[in-house]
Amino acid sequence: MAPTNALREVRRMDPLFQDCEKAKGLMDRVAKPRTGPPLSTSQIRPPLVGIEKSLRDLQRLLLSPDRQHHPFREASHEDRCFRAILEGCAQVLASTIYNLNLLATRKFPDPPDLWDECHTLIEIYHKNLDKLVCILGPAQDGPRPLEFLESIDTTNKRATLLKQMVNENIKQATTKELSSTAQTQAHVPEKEQTEGKRSPAQSTLTRPKAQAPEKDQTEGKRSPAKSTPAQPPPKSTHTGSHPNPSRQSHGDHTGHRGGEEGRGNVCKALKRLGILQDKALKGNRALWLLKAIDIKDDRDSLEMVRLLLELGFDPNQESPDPNTEITKEPEDPKDRKYPKDRPLCYAAKKGKSDIVELLIENGAEINARNDLGETALLSAAKWGMDEVVKHLLNAPHNADIETQRQGAGRSYVKGFTPLMLAVYNGRLNTVKLLLNRGANRDVVDQAGNPLFYIAISRDKVGIVDFLVDKKPAEIAGTNKEYPHDTPLHCAARNGSIKVASYLVDTAPALINARNEEGDAPLSLAVKEKPRDLEVRKKQCEVVELLLNHKADINATDRKGRTPLHNSALAGDAEMIQKLVDVGAKTEYFDIEGQTALHCAVSVKDVASVEALLAGDSNIDCLDNRKGQTPLHHAVIGEDPALVRVLLGRGCKRDVNDHDGKYPLQYVMDMDPLKKASSRELLCAFLHDNKNQASLWAGFPVLSKASQDGKLVFVQEIIKSHSNLVSWKPQPPFDSTFKPALHEAVRNGQKQVLEALCKVAKNPQAINLTDHAGNTVLHQAIISNRPEWISQLIRLGADKELVSGEADGSLPPLHLAARHMNVKAIKALLDEDVDAKRRIPGGQICDVCMRLRTTPSGRNARCILRNLDPSRRSDPNFLSIDQLLRHASTSTLRRGLV
Repeated sequence: MAPTNALREVRRMDPLFQDCEKAKGLMDRVAKPRTGPPLSTSQIRPPLVGIEKSLRDLQRLLLSPDRQHHPFREASHEDRCFRAILEGCAQVLASTIYNLNLLATRKFPDPPDLWDECHTLIEIYHKNLDKLVCILGPAQDGPRPLEFLESIDTTNKRATLLKQMVNENIKQATTKELSSTAQTQAHVPEKEQTEGKRSPAQSTLTRPKAQAPEKDQTEGKRSPAKSTPAQPPPKSTHTGSHPNPSRQSHGDHTGHRGGEEGRGNVCKALKRLGILQDKALKGNRALWLLKAIDIKDDRDSLEMVRLLLELGFDPNQESPDPNTEITKEPEDPKDRKYPKDRPLCYAAKKGKSDIVELLIENGAEINARNDLGETALLSAAKWGMDEVVKHLLNAPHNADIETQRQGAGRSYVKGFTPLMLAVYNGRLNTVKLLLNRGANRDVVDQAGNPLFYIAISRDKVGIVDFLVDKKPAEIAGTNKEYPHDTPLHCAARNGSIKVASYLVDTAPALINARNEEGDAPLSLAVKEKPRDLEVRKKQCEVVELLLNHKADINATDRKGRTPLHNSALAGDAEMIQKLVDVGAKTEYFDIEGQTALHCAVSVKDVASVEALLAGDSNIDCLDNRKGQTPLHHAVIGEDPALVRVLLGRGCKRDVNDHDGKYPLQYVMDMDPLKKASSRELLCAFLHDNKNQASLWAGFPVLSKASQDGKLVFVQEIIKSHSNLVSWKPQPPFDSTFKPALHEAVRNGQKQVLEALCKVAKNPQAINLTDHAGNTVLHQAIISNRPEWISQLIRLGADKELVSGEADGSLPPLHLAARHMNVKAIKALLDEDVDAKRRIPGGQICDVCMRLRTTPSGRNARCILRNLDPSRRSDPNFLSIDQLLRHASTSTLRRGLV
């Protein structure tokens, strides 16, 4: 990220700068007044609170997952510096606030140097913020980020040590305060002992009211209408612990009152020490309530929740998300087991009706929803906590029995009522309870499925049996998402083995029933391959159940697909093997003309292909649409692994489809952008040791690669099949392709020609003729590649071998004269081609006719001069004529010498 972008966010720290400056000066005046009385601690709180707010805003910004609005779009050293400064500054701030609280109670920090260290570290962090601005500024004149980061880490270690010392002081103060409270409870004042017996009503103290939220405390007293009424003391849950109040001894009253006073003293001590203050800011109060609710002993759990409520914990506060929400201090790993939830919903989920009632009495909203969009009633119904369900439905709570689940979580259960959640989770007793209390049994989910289908999809056979008992007509009903699915279709689709067993026994007519798509239950059972092993096991059990009850194994749907087709499309080799073993036909074609083997190849599942081949599927079967074999499909699908499997099983590679194309031809015609894929496919063909002979009878792959200049392909081919260089394309390709050397010359592929020439070291290869009878040397002349003539002759090309072109068979020099190719003639003459050579047939030229002795046959000059008279106007004609005349003379002279 550019420094200016981060700088824009760092400039937001200006208020933090100002508050640090104020705090630094005020802390001096609090700790070390020079003149007059020391400054009040209340005067230093505003800048400290301002620092805290600025830090939280910046931390929230840095922790945001949205990088578009993040000050550092990418991780960097500057980003790490920024985070490190904020982390250390936050620790110093926590220590400073604690020391400030001590000063407010007329106590000086112990040891005294804690205060000095706080002052020093705040000053250091202030300077570090200034340096960070310099680093991120346009001038970038600050220290180097890595060195600066090391300096910050050193300071952070001091801040961590300071925080540890403060935490130790807090721990010691707490222990001392609790010890003092215990002593107070043990020694009851003598005056209280001599006052005589008092009535239980007079001796029992009323429970302190729950502490108001901080906002209410700062705004003054609450109105009487909003105050929390006094609550009776909790009743013991132990058997036999309810004696007659009139018979309670004075010691019983005193012990009970001592317990009440002890709890009150503990509350006061914890509040006065400020131990809970930081935790409240971190949002962990609700988490503590969840921990208290989770205590196994119901009585202890109830008392702990009561204590926390008296300390001012908000029963409506939602606990933090253990996976995303970050706190100032490291979290206890055990806390991560607690979900983001509301105390009332959590207590309902745990089935603790006493705590549910206590939370409601202390202001918990009965219709408040947790992060999953569930109320307490929904949570209780979901987990089958019938006592809580009854309690919430009863007066005075009267919870809405038709309330619907909202919010995040699984979208499938969104909109579920308590009854639907109970059905979904298999809570039969809760289902009965809700129906007896008037819940609507005709509700449907978002897909339009009634309760009956929800129970089937979850394999809750007990609930299915109960609902069928109540409304037998539903067994022939339909659902909205799949309008013509029977209940057995639904069970097969979801792998609900218990329900499926129940249905095949109670309604056997459903076994081969078809839905709107023409699917029988067996087809639906094999259409998907679940990843979950448990679901997979149940699915296989459903298939076996249906097969054992005479389900039609070859039944086709509207697309003409059998269960074997569907298993192949699902890539389910195990299911394919099961179906083949019990007699499934492998040669059925669907409406697209494909067999199950074609389907398995189309989804690129090697295991399914091997399972079908093991079941005697025809490996060369043509589809009814394009006449393509499975090998065609594997090549078109660009799957080298499948190509190797099919070739290894002996499939034919020389079968062409309705377009006349061979599988290997599709490889060579692939898009150049798919070079890597096509090369891998080609190698699969080349390395097939079982079908080497068919490589010669099929598509001329080397000629095609040479024509297209695919050097890598040429190298791969000649590395494993060097003899293809001397191979001539066969019909029907002989009219389209020439031998590889000819194609390289014809298309000007010099690198390909050089690669081919390295292996074409025998006369048979270098003098191979094409279907017209031309050698590669003739091809160089025809294609006007005179620069390659010398190289070909040195490699062994016969410079006197006649061609097979029309107008007689011509040697290279005669052919060059016929094409009036000056450069080719010069190159041939430089290689000592016989310029006087005459070939039989045809008419001699006018020059030869004027000779004293008329020669027989034509030389290269005769070929030139017998061309159409209009060609003589070509500028090259005269130069070629003179060149050939001089060459004939020089040849004669060399012969005389």
